[in-house]
Amino acid sequence: MPTNQTTEIAAETIARISPSKARFSTSGGAATVEYIIPAANIGSFIQNILGNVSKSGNGSLKRILPAAHPYYDWLYASEISNIEGISPSGVADASNYQRIIQSHFKDVATYRFYKLTVNFQPRPYLIIDDATLSGYAETKLQYTDLDSPPASVSFIDRREYTRFVEISVEPNAEYLTTAVNTFVFSTPLFGTGSPDGKPVANQNGGGINLLVSKPTVKLTWYFVPYEIVFSSNIQEAQGKVNQHTFFNFPPGSLLFTGVETNKYSPPYQNIAQSPLTARPEQTRLCDITFVFKLFAPKTSELGLLPVADPGMVVVGGQTTGFAIPYGHNLCPWPSDLKYYYAKIGNDKLLPGRPIYTSYPMEKLFLLN
Repeated sequence: MPTNQTTEIAAETIARISPSKARFSTSGGAATVEYIIPAANIGSFIQNILGNVSKSGNGSLKRILPAAHPYYDWLYASEISNIEGISPSGVADASNYQRIIQSHFKDVATYRFYKLTVNFQPRPYLIIDDATLSGYAETKLQYTDLDSPPASVSFIDRREYTRFVEISVEPNAEYLTTAVNTFVFSTPLFGTGSPDGKPVANQNGGGINLLVSKPTVKLTWYFVPYEIVFSSNIQEAQGKVNQHTFFNFPPGSLLFTGVETNKYSPPYQNIAQSPLTARPEQTRLCDITFVFKLFAPKTSELGLLPVADPGMVVVGGQTTGFAIPYGHNLCPWPSDLKYYYAKIGNDKLLPGRPIYTSYPMEKLFLLN
């Protein structure tokens, strides 16, 4: 990772026994380093060491990356646990340091240098700088209706999901109720009272419940401006399936169900315009988790699937479009319990519409 002006002027403290320390275990590692910096750099040091983030204006984020440990490069600055002044230089009027009108102490002691204790820890995601990420951007199509082929508009995928994002999968399952008479008893017993050939029902008289694997997939995007929660892309994507292959999950297999957020203040607090009230407010960051249900049946579980229905288009040998004939748009047919594409019948008000329409989930990671 390249250095910046602040990391270049920070001098590590030395002694007969190193003030800097590190420890490692089977659950991870951590390190602590003490640095001396000139007083004039104290504000920029906080941002340039712990990192900062803001909107870039083109849908991507502008990030100052956290500084990596100079030796253990998989550890990143996560906390400044102590700041101490060295060599007093006088007393200053504290109002010179106040950015808003508020009650504060009158004077502040100033020093020529400051000693800072920086703690380093591993991060659960990939660190990529802005310049490298910009080379990943690509133009994609968003299919928007059931035409044949479906109408589309283009957008630039900034690929923000390749950095500061952690994926987790939680095993889960759902029950599907089969139709009555789908299953019958098969028994070698003969004579009066034999159940052979009689329909199997559950205790309530309905069809048998089948347990179907539908894991929960969570994509957590860390250290993001809190205004992402107001993004129209989140509202538009809710209740839809992925339009393109996303994190190697094929189109139609991910159903977006909602978000979870963890809101907090940034290391260096700024004043910005609120996205809701357009008034000044203290900036907030968050970790936002996009939650999906995964349903990706194996080829052996599939019946014949359409490739040219309204709303579908074949790209690179894979069927995509506004209507995806896979994943959450499939239902089991009682005759063979294989999965087939399901849509609204021609005698209804919205004929041909699938159970779930699709949306490019890449747009969840755009902040305009």
